[in-house]
Amino acid sequence: MFDYAIAHLNIIQQFGRFPHRNAILSRPSTAAELAFLTQPGSSF
Repeated sequence: MFDYAIAHLNIIQQFGRFPHRNAILSRPSTAAELAFLTQPGSSF
């Protein structure tokens, strides 16, 4: 469970938010977020 929490923390530190929630919240995604979301394991 600790590793899962650290993974979330790393995403927030990198982007200031969870990029995988952008579409649901009608937020625009940055180029860096879109690139991140194409990586395996980028969404929970």
